[in-house]
Amino acid sequence: MLLLLILIPLLSLLFFFFFFLNSDSNSKVPKSYPLVGSFFAILANRKRLLPWLSGIMQVSPSTTFVLQCNYSTRQVFSDNPNVVQHNLKTKFSNYEKGHVFNRTLTDFLGHGIFNIDGDSWKFQRQVSSHEFNTKSLHKFIETIVDTELSNCLIPILSSAAKQGTVLDFQDILQRFGFDNILREFALNIIKEKKQRLEEKESFDSVDLLSRFLSSGHSDENFVIDIVISFITAGRDSTSAALTWFFWLLSKNPKIEFEILNEINEKLEAPIFDEVKDMVYTHASLYESMRLYPPVSIDTKEAVNDDVLPGRTVVKKGMRVTYFPYAMGRLEMLWGSD
Repeated sequence: MLLLLILIPLLSLLFFFFFFLNSDSNSKVPKSYPLVGSFFAILANRKRLLPWLSGIMQVSPSTTFVLQCNYSTRQVFSDNPNVVQHNLKTKFSNYEKGHVFNRTLTDFLGHGIFNIDGDSWKFQRQVSSHEFNTKSLHKFIETIVDTELSNCLIPILSSAAKQGTVLDFQDILQRFGFDNILREFALNIIKEKKQRLEEKESFDSVDLLSRFLSSGHSDENFVIDIVISFITAGRDSTSAALTWFFWLLSKNPKIEFEILNEINEKLEAPIFDEVKDMVYTHASLYESMRLYPPVSIDTKEAVNDDVLPGRTVVKKGMRVTYFPYAMGRLEMLWGSD
């Protein structure tokens, strides 16, 4: 009891001291202290974590630094393109999602492609890669996107515009991407698709789910994990990209004017060709995702000891985080904004 009476005031004093000491906006690697590491600096900047970490990387040698998160955890942060290539290509096999990531998301994503490593990841990637091609995209735009736009999204926006109603645009776009993600819903889809596959050996059109079910995997829970992974990825990444895109348009009326002109010039073309040839709109969307990438941060865990480009030492089990958000703001890559 006496120890608690001593420790609680001491920890409270340390908390406020470190909080105010580290709550400034200086972009420098925070100091690490015994036991707590840089915990209080992280806590003080928790509401502006992305710009804070980005600022530190920009003033760090090779735009990479090591943060002592607590007494036992050291984590590498980088927006260096050479480090990203090293992790995702050159030494890809040495960097996995890791047990922390996997354990955190297992209840939701199970053993889907975005939560596993090794042979299962390779299998899911190989099967799904056949679906991501121009032919599939063409069909998807003409049969799904056009229908959803015409019957759902445009009527909602038109009605709101006429009535002067304020909408939560991010919520609307998320619903446009996918209304609800439920395992029961995914299971019903899988059962229906399996029945259709059993009744007919081949389809005129092969979709992603058919490919997985035809690959020999009859475990419904495994296929559910795959379905939920792809639905989640498509829903959140698309809605995030579109939300930032339209927000930036609202701040840049000149760009909006040019995009509208380009759209009006292409109205007579079929929808896929219409989208494909919109050079200015494509450039604007790419620029939006440069500044506000749908996946702003990603982390891998080192399987073995390694040395990153720039000579940052990575020990087995350390987590290495790369920042698309920060990379999009590197002046050495893009020049001054």
